[in-house]
Amino acid sequence: MTSLYHITTSITELEHVLEQIEEQGETYEGSSEDIAQFLLAPKEEELAEKVDNYVSYCRSLKATAKMQREEARHLYDMAKANENRVERLKEAAKWAAQQLERKKLQGNTRTITISTPKRPAIDVMDIALIPVAYKEQVFDWKIDKKGIVEHLMETGEVFEGIEYRKVTKVLMR
Repeated sequence: MTSLYHITTSITELEHVLEQIEEQGETYEGSSEDIAQFLLAPKEEELAEKVDNYVSYCRSLKATAKMQREEARHLYDMAKANENRVERLKEAAKWAAQQLERKKLQGNTRTITISTPKRPAIDVMDIALIPVAYKEQVFDWKIDKKGIVEHLMETGEVFEGIEYRKVTKVLMR
């Protein structure tokens, strides 16, 4: 049975390796080998223990990343709500200025100014009715990667313009 101290020490060593790699930047060539060194053990029991620690650490990092993404989404939603509040407040200030028939509302230390730009804003309702002189056709291709992979799997034919590679997946349970 492994002690909590040993697991913590083992994970600390792995974190140290990851920190060193991150300090050297993503261009560092030997990073995978340096991390893999963690798993190399002289005895089978030590390897089993290290694999358990390795998988546990990966799961912990994955859970942390998920939590951080959820928090980021929550913060984004809060920011969007605040931006919407600002827009509602601006609309209310504009309405109040119109009711008072003023372009400027003066406070003790702050001022609200309502201005109308010289250039009007437009909304396009029907593209077909816009004169050709004011339209630019933009054409873009969408590549069916799944279809190409299926064709490659069936026929073995590789088109010009693509490169393929074997993808190795690592499952941790």
